[in-house]
Amino acid sequence: MNGEPMYVAIDVGAGFGAKIGLFSSPANQFGEDLLPREEFADNIDDLVARLVEKIRQLVRQSGRRINETLAIGIASPGLFRSDGSYLLAANLTFLNGQNLRARLAAEMGVPTMIENDANAGAWRSGPSCARTCCTGSSAEAGAGFGSTRKGPSSSQRWTGMGTTGSCTTPMSRATRPS
Repeated sequence: MNGEPMYVAIDVGAGFGAKIGLFSSPANQFGEDLLPREEFADNIDDLVARLVEKIRQLVRQSGRRINETLAIGIASPGLFRSDGSYLLAANLTFLNGQNLRARLAAEMGVPTMIENDANAGAWRSGPSCARTCCTGSSAEAGAGFGSTRKGPSSSQRWTGMGTTGSCTTPMSRATRPS
């Protein structure tokens, strides 16, 4: 497994909590964990802190190092602004106006993308941007997140922290922390 790329996928749910997976490609998941909803309740600070803790723990358990993480993909219910902040998260109202993508990117130091969970699930087919940008999961399928699709997209490029890369991402929501 070492030497292969590593991506973190997060599926934020209104019911059970946040599912976290480690992937080397959209079809190869090699680690998973669950952050139960009661561990972050309705608090963005607790959600970010617990996600960071769970991701680091899962990476260690897989025999990898956190600095090997190439990107994080978040699938979440809700509508998002162009900067990735929540415009409306009807069943997770504590996220309204919050920017989980930016906060997690700042804490982890990794390019991070967020997308509506239904869209992420619908885009799981076809070639994936996962190898160069983000991987994630849909609620049921654990499918590739950030997949290449037809329609509006933008090119993103990042450099720094030992990596250089680029990919085309839907809705301009892949970012590299500053």
